[in-house]
Amino acid sequence: MNLKLVSFADSGNLERERVVLKAAEDADVGDYTALCSSTTVPNTANPGLSVAFWFPSAKVKKDDIVVLYTKHGKQSKKRIGGGHTAYFFYWGVANPIWNASTSALVLIESADWTIEWPAETVEPEEPKKPSPNVPAAPPSK
Repeated sequence: MNLKLVSFADSGNLERERVVLKAAEDADVGDYTALCSSTTVPNTANPGLSVAFWFPSAKVKKDDIVVLYTKHGKQSKKRIGGGHTAYFFYWGVANPIWNASTSALVLIESADWTIEWPAETVEPEEPKKPSPNVPAAPPSK
């Protein structure tokens, strides 16, 4: 995994709460999804309902910084010196999510995925013929 957690910052303060990641190698952050899960045991995360943020595509270089704020905001980036860039993303959540001791970040690298829509994958049902033992329904008005 080419993105590594550096820190959680200002947990509980919606205006400043954020997760800071660092690129260990060149990467596309669009290959990553962050989940806010819960845990009661160190180094584990509970499956089930989680708040998710799928990063938009952005090429980052080794040692660039990726900051994911909890609040609403507009994606941006800025040069931070040493030839590196900081990228800022906004989850768009209305309340702090990293302020509980049971909150856990799950970072998933998912460069390979597929998408399907029910309208494209579900064949329309053919009209069913009435059973010979059941009277036909009256015509609708």
